[in-house]
Formats: sequence, C-alpha cells, structure tokens
Amino acid sequence: MQEWVSYAIKFISVEAPSCQAVCFIKKKCLTPVDAHSIIAKSSSHSIMNARSILWAFFFISFSPSIAYAIPNQHLNPHPDDPGKISWQQKPGNPNDINHLHIEGVKISILPESGTNHDKTWGFTHDNGKWGAEAAWDDRFLRYEDTAMGIGPNGAWDHFGHGYIDPSFRPRYIYANDVPQDAQAQVNEAMSTWNIRAKDEGEKKRTTPDGTPLKTSVIFEKVTSGAHELLVDFMDGFQDVGNAVAEWILSTAQIVGYPVGQAPTPRTLLFEATPTSQFQVSQADWQLSTDGRELGDPLKVYSALSSPFATNWSFDKTPNVLFDDLDFDYRAPDGITEYEGDEEDFKGLGISITDEWGGYPALAAKSTIDIYEADFFSIALHEWGHVIGLIHSNGGIMKADAPFTMNFTSQAIDADNAYGAAALYSIPVPGPLPILGIGSAFAYSRKIRKRMKQSPLDQIVKE
Repeated sequence: MQEWVSYAIKFISVEAPSCQAVCFIKKKCLTPVDAHSIIAKSSSHSIMNARSILWAFFFISFSPSIAYAIPNQHLNPHPDDPGKISWQQKPGNPNDINHLHIEGVKISILPESGTNHDKTWGFTHDNGKWGAEAAWDDRFLRYEDTAMGIGPNGAWDHFGHGYIDPSFRPRYIYANDVPQDAQAQVNEAMSTWNIRAKDEGEKKRTTPDGTPLKTSVIFEKVTSGAHELLVDFMDGFQDVGNAVAEWILSTAQIVGYPVGQAPTPRTLLFEATPTSQFQVSQADWQLSTDGRELGDPLKVYSALSSPFATNWSFDKTPNVLFDDLDFDYRAPDGITEYEGDEEDFKGLGISITDEWGGYPALAAKSTIDIYEADFFSIALHEWGHVIGLIHSNGGIMKADAPFTMNFTSQAIDADNAYGAAALYSIPVPGPLPILGIGSAFAYSRKIRKRMKQSPLDQIVKE
C-alpha cells in the first residue's frame, strides 16, 4: 500500500503524461487518473472525503468487470475484453492500446506519409467516411509523435481511442487578440462536437456485444493559468499557412514562419484578416477583375486575381462584400478573351475556385458575388481537427471547406459525428459486486473513528 501512495504522490508531482509506472491495489492496476482523483480527495479531513477515498478504493479492489491491461496506456480504465472491442490493430494482443469499442467500424491503417490532417495519415473508416490521427486521454493528447517508450508498442500513438473524463477536461485559453464574437463561436463549436458525438455514440450505439457506451469529448475554457491548447488570431497567417485557419498539432507545421512569429504546437490559429483570391481551375487559363473592356491594352490578366479583403462573419449569415464583381478570361493562347457570359465560352466548361477553398468549383461567369467568410463553419471544421479527426470524403471535415461564396457548413454530418463517437466512447463498467459495497461501508465506519490523522495516512497504515 505504501508503494501505491508513493506512486500517487509521484503522479501529482509530474502530471499524467510523464508518468511511466503502474501500480496495484488488491492485484488491480491503478491508473494515474485514479491515483490523482483519490489523492486530490484526501486533502481534507472531512468524512465526505474519507468516503470518497474508500468508494474509489473498493471500486478498484472489487470490480472484476474492469480490465486493467498492463501497461494500461489509457488514463480512463474500462472493460477491454474481446467482446467489447470492434477493431484492434494487433488482434489478440492484450497490451495493444490501438483499438476501438463502438460497433460497426471498418478501419484501415493509413501509411506514415503526407501531412497532418491529410488522408495519408492515421486511420480511416469505410474508405474515408471519417478518419483520425490523434485522441485526447483527458488532458493528454496521443498522436504519432508522442513516443513514451512503454510496452511492446513503444509509443502512445494515434491509432487508439481516447476519452475525456469531465473532471479532467483539456483546458483551452484565448489569446488577447481573439474577438469575443469569435470566442463565443469556438465555444459553441466545441460543445457541438461533444453533443453530436454523444448522439452518435452512447445514445445510438453499443459495443459489439451490446454493452452500453459512454461518450465524452468535452473541453474546458480557462482565462488564465495552466492549459493544454491555445486559440489565437494572427495577421498574415494565411500567406504562410496557405489556409485561413489551422490546428497546429506538431512542430512540422510551423516551418516557414517569420522569426519570432511561429505558433507553438497545440494552437488553433485563425487568420485575423482573411482574404480571397481566385484562379481558373483549368491549366494555363488566366482571369482579370480590373473592370476594363476586352481588348483594352491596359487590361491585366494573371493566374491569380488580386486579393479581396474578406471579413469574418460572426452571425452565421455572411453578407455580400463585393456585388456583381466583373470577371473576364483569357485562353491559353494568350490572345482570345471572353467576358464569361458568351455561349461559346459556356460550352468550354471553364470553372473558377477561391485559392483558399471554394468547392464545388464555380462555373466561370461574367459577374460573381463575394461574401464574408463564415467563421462558425471554419471553427467547426477546425475543432474536428482538435479532437483528432482528419479530412474526410465529405461533410464538415472535407478538405478546403468553402468560406467566401456564401457556402456554409454549420452542422456536423452523421459520418464525422460517428467518427468523433468512435474516438471518444468506452464501454460502461458493470455494477459493483455486493461484496465490494458491503466492505466499503464497513471500512468507512472504521475510518471515521480514526480521523485525527489525515485519511491518506490512515490508508497507508492499513
């Protein structure tokens, strides 16, 4: 018992991710989060705290339905027997943390190549309906680079599921330059993912053997102090990052930033002043938005249009910023020009896209409306990356989500919600045996008679 208490104190001093030990009570493994919870509850001499310790103690001691794998690299213990596993990277290996519990998954491992959030990284379900590269275990983020050197897998990598205990939610904080309207919509995006994951997880599905699931992917906003991720705005990020927003997961994503301006990993970064630039989808075509007549020797064509300032819309209803903007086109021969509304031009099937998004491609035409950028659509997409999802074939997590053409994606589709549920669902443990309940009451009465010393000291003596 003394060894267990020493381990628990060590856990508090070093925080969960850096602790590499396991320990036992009554031949059961105590995970770091169990120790953290019990020690935290022993800080007071109140009878209620003594009861909390004892309930946790006997839950661990007498609950045979919970499988504590050795090493258990999940911070949340849960039943891991084969009937409750729907996918496992190494079937039959009890030490393999790379598994899921939710029914119906069809998982394929993706090669270790490409860039973060691409469909060449992590794993995918049913040929790209959703995919994942990372998962949060409480405040610890597991992904490909998180090598811990524990057990036969050698790493806490990105294949396994996570779960967020509401008592140990990852904390996020806003930089000073993030507008209040943006903060409100990021908060809403976070809670929307948790709600939709629960809808597709614990409310709708079970493990393969019918065991109920519990699903949680909830985060906590803080205004100061310790935190696991930062939300920030940055002028000029779009030029460096080639996007209007990005979840910066690793140092590999911050190459090319000006000295002193590179974001730190685990930053959700938004362009402060987004712009739009347009290009012809077909090779060697050029466009012009200067408004000059066709044939004017001063008319300027280029592969990319001039950038247009595209304000963020924080009310989910983007307004038109540029009404009936004039677009003209020049063929690859460098001579033939089109206004965009001519019948012979329409037959060519020419299309244009916004360089930062804009799918589906728009049919090239003579005038185009440019709208504000819908912030909530982008925040919802990026928070999907925060919880570990990668780009999918469709829905909210499709790559290059549009934001300038009055396209909005303000809801989480069923496929990607299912992906979030798969990443953050664990089987519900069975009920406590009668023996454990009775013993807990008896021991609780014994402890109440010996409250002159701290509850923790009394447990050590036992």
